[in-house]
Amino acid sequence: VEADGKTHFYLYFSNSGCGVGVLTAEHPLGPWSDPLGKPLIYQNMPGLENCPAPFDPGVCLDENGTGWLAFGGGVPPASNTLHTNIPKIVRLGKDMLSFDSDFVPIDAPYFFEASELNYENGTFIYTYSTDWQSRENWNRTDVPAPGICSMGCMTSKTPLDPESWQFKGGFFLNAGDSGMDWCNNHTHIIEYKGTRYILHHTLHIQERTKTKGGFRCMCVDLLPYTDTEFPVTKATREGVTQTQPLDPYKAHSGAEMFTCADMWYEQISAGKMAVKSLAEGAWTYMKGVDFGKGTEKLLVTAKGMGVIELRLDDRNAEPLGVIELANDGFDKIPVVLPTKITGIHNVYFAFSSKDICLERWQAE
Repeated sequence: VEADGKTHFYLYFSNSGCGVGVLTAEHPLGPWSDPLGKPLIYQNMPGLENCPAPFDPGVCLDENGTGWLAFGGGVPPASNTLHTNIPKIVRLGKDMLSFDSDFVPIDAPYFFEASELNYENGTFIYTYSTDWQSRENWNRTDVPAPGICSMGCMTSKTPLDPESWQFKGGFFLNAGDSGMDWCNNHTHIIEYKGTRYILHHTLHIQERTKTKGGFRCMCVDLLPYTDTEFPVTKATREGVTQTQPLDPYKAHSGAEMFTCADMWYEQISAGKMAVKSLAEGAWTYMKGVDFGKGTEKLLVTAKGMGVIELRLDDRNAEPLGVIELANDGFDKIPVVLPTKITGIHNVYFAFSSKDICLERWQAE
């Protein structure tokens, strides 16, 4: 909560490989605005002479509410791939749109890109993607060299002191070292209900569909680490299990889903979104929906011309229910199903044509 009594959100993003921009909003679903009208960080700005691509921002807040930003990227000289000092960290001003320190280098071994910054129990945790270069010049005996294009980790309690950063080693292997295709990686570490997870990239879907092009997909795995110990972990094809079933008797946004195809989004108002079909045959998929003892009724808020079909467990299954639409504005549409749905199912909504919007649904 800031001086105006409102909560503000700040989104720091890569401006291609040229810098870092920042957007602000009073709600995470927008509307978002560009308060600076220019990049926050850009190539060749003072203090970034050896940071060819100042992008991939990682941001955190400390216990005092002070913001910190780490970033950096680009290819170093061939003569110096181990200690490039390319990544930088800076303390943000109280407005979260300016700087309250100089840019300070982080000596991250074999640095490539993908900065992330976390803060736990007085310790700053900096993680990044290491590069694809040989490790033949590694000269430490206290910690092994990080794997090729793996994720490395460093910690500090005084981040503006370059000498304070300690390399903890590689902690997350490349997908290629995990039995999958090799690919670049970016990660994000989260904690949910007391369990730590890592969001990361693989080419898993590309492998399954036998396509080419380096198309990455988002994956989630467990991450067993503390703020002092970082055991080496690898990507898995299985990922994680669902933490709990979805309760259909609570209202759910149409934009809340496991995955989808041929869908886009339409903002209705601040904090409210709908999904919008881009083509005939578009679909959304909700995983592990627990209907309990059963229901024969749904309440759907939607608009468009055509139908939305409810299918269970297979997106090509025969529809269990059909929601017929012929309205330009969002209407609440009661749906009576011919068969009671009981137990846990995967739920698909299939859209018959373009420009059908689903704003909300729930079982009754």
